[in-house]
Order: sequence, then structure tokens, then C-alpha cells
Amino acid sequence: MPEDRQEALRWAKPAAELGNSRAQSLLGAMYLQGLGVAQNPELAAIWTSKAARAGDTAAQNNLGIIFENGIGVTEDKQRALRWYMRAASNGSNSARESLSRLMAQGVKP
Repeated sequence: MPEDRQEALRWAKPAAELGNSRAQSLLGAMYLQGLGVAQNPELAAIWTSKAARAGDTAAQNNLGIIFENGIGVTEDKQRALRWYMRAASNGSNSARESLSRLMAQGVKP
């Protein structure tokens, strides 16, 4: 594992456990992509959800992706849409694109 990922994990995990939303978002992304840790979709969803609920825009967008694709959770396009809406309202262009795509597919909040 590259040194920078080990260092990120060393700092992110304790901070995430203490409620730091940016650390929770980072830890969720690490578990989602298997960066410095074994890929774990369930833990990715848990940590990303904590960060998203705390208002982290990147986590809100990532949680939309998680629900849209059923990564570690049951697929739920409506929940994905709601998370994309939150992220888009906080300025995420990626979430705006995903929101438009889902709405074009007929998904309603």
C-alpha cells in the first residue's frame, strides 16, 4: 500500500469515528474504491451516509451513486435522486448531471 494511503487511513479513521464529516467521506470513498483498505461496499455506504447526513456535499453525491447502483445497499433510485438533489443544492455539478439523468428516466422524488 502506498505510504500516502496508509497515512490517510491513519488520520481518517480516528477522525471519522469522532464524527468529522470530511474524514467520514474520505473513509467511505476509500472503502468504496479499495484505496488503502480492502474494498468493502457495506462500510463504504455506512461511512458515506454518516458524512452525507452531516452535510458533506461530496458524500451526498457519492451516496446518490451508492443508492443508484445498489453498492452495499439495496438499489433505490428515489433515494439516489434525493441525495443527488441535496448535493446539487450544495453546488455539486456531478450531482446535477446525475439528477437530470435520473429524472429523464422518469424517477420521481
